[in-house]
Amino acid sequence: MNEFVFKNQKKLRCGLTTGTCAAACAQAAMLRLLTGQVRSEVTVRLPESRKRVQVDVAAAKLHAEIADNRANRGTQQNSDGRSPLQRVGSAESDSRSFDQRVTLAVYPTADGGFATRKDAGDDPDVTNGTEIRAYIQVCDVVVVPEGAFASADGRLYLTGGVGVGRVTKPGLEQAVGQSAINRVPRQMIFDAVQQVLDAFEDDEKRRTEGCTPSLEMENKLKHVDGKPDAEYIRSKCLNEGNEKSERSEKPCYLITISVPAGAELAQRTFNPMLGIEGGISILGTTGIVEPMSEAAIVATIETSIRQVLAMEDAAVSKTETLRKEEVSADQKTETSEERTAADEAVGQLQSPAAHGEQKELTGSGRKDDGDIGRSARRILAVPGNYGQRYVEQQLGLRGVPVVEVSNYIGEAIDLAVSYGATDFLLVGNVGKLVKLAAGIMNTHSRVADGRWEIFAAHLALCGGTRAQVAAMRKATTTEEMLTRLEEMGLRVPVMASIMGEIEAHMAHRIRGQMNFGVIVYSERFGRVGETAGAARLLEGFCCIKS
Repeated sequence: MNEFVFKNQKKLRCGLTTGTCAAACAQAAMLRLLTGQVRSEVTVRLPESRKRVQVDVAAAKLHAEIADNRANRGTQQNSDGRSPLQRVGSAESDSRSFDQRVTLAVYPTADGGFATRKDAGDDPDVTNGTEIRAYIQVCDVVVVPEGAFASADGRLYLTGGVGVGRVTKPGLEQAVGQSAINRVPRQMIFDAVQQVLDAFEDDEKRRTEGCTPSLEMENKLKHVDGKPDAEYIRSKCLNEGNEKSERSEKPCYLITISVPAGAELAQRTFNPMLGIEGGISILGTTGIVEPMSEAAIVATIETSIRQVLAMEDAAVSKTETLRKEEVSADQKTETSEERTAADEAVGQLQSPAAHGEQKELTGSGRKDDGDIGRSARRILAVPGNYGQRYVEQQLGLRGVPVVEVSNYIGEAIDLAVSYGATDFLLVGNVGKLVKLAAGIMNTHSRVADGRWEIFAAHLALCGGTRAQVAAMRKATTTEEMLTRLEEMGLRVPVMASIMGEIEAHMAHRIRGQMNFGVIVYSERFGRVGETAGAARLLEGFCCIKS
């Protein structure tokens, strides 16, 4: 694909998403199903864009050459300076027209589908070079697989086959049990197939009033005579006999996307953590893979936050249902006891002295249903695997859902607020989280560092000498900085000062929209600091665990 971006002073080639690849294969498969022909090209519309991806439907003989080169990231050059991927339909690829075109080899498979190998460009994507397949068959609505996605008119259905993951936890775009094909790719696939179906049926409308099909359509149908799907289509789409009757009920179609190596590749993605089992996800929001894209990481964080909150909501709902059932059972028991007590008290009600000894017999001592408070919607966030291990082993929160936020702490905070989280507890190593004391909410080293400057500044605020401050500059790691502070006898006050500044910057970002806490640990010294609200939030997570 001849579209480039500049990242970190490098020119990087863009690629295509799994959603675009699946849509191209699905459209090619639909063309062959309806016409029996392998067209020279198909067009896939990109979402939220007027651009289009022009896809060459290559002959199967190109498969071996392109597959070998694309497995090597699609960058091996030939004598003309282009990879086989770029040479296929290169005239369109070089076009600078507004309707941008790129070429992509799509080939028929022996089992009746169409396939392509994903080209991720210069993005370090584990799915680069992976074969993606699409199959289409005529189906009856009653035999559509459970959980299949449906198009707006209910004629197209979509499901995942081998190597496409299945959702097992709530909180994702798909319901539990459905295929991990995201919303935008789903629409791309439906649109690509619908484009062929509309063109096919428009041709039918242009027929003469008799039953004889046009010469063009007759030639198309000759390619598929004798095949079950073709006979079904003929019976569904053409008037039988010479009667001028209306066309019979329109057929439905089932689209199946598969990724033969998907189950193996999924182990190298976030899918197992997200509760997506059995394969990869079909993804994409623009149809184009932008190399080194931060959007993909932030999207994963967003998915994790939604999922954790959905799981917590489900648990709260279950708990409230059980409490309501208990309250109802108690009320029934108490009503029976009250009736018995009332009968026994009837004789005593005539005595004036008994009036003062009467006790209230109504009420259970529990809160009304309306007083049952909704539990907090909590997010436990860590930068990565080290943080998660600390949470499990040192804080004892094994089994509590954790959101890995990488370097994107600011984005994670914003997303948590947007999705209605009430509590946000961040736990991480001092080497990364100390940057928060300077208001650095993206902690990647290429964005900002400032670690020694932060330690030096707070050391000075805590009475450190000029020589002690200069010593911070010579330390190469935060662990060494903490060690030097320990030797000075100033580690505790300096970390307390740093945590106060972290709290101030977190409060500024959150603006009172949720409770928050930060716990900072060191590999050598253990927990070295926490903000004021951290202990209370940690206790809440301990209650979840118990």
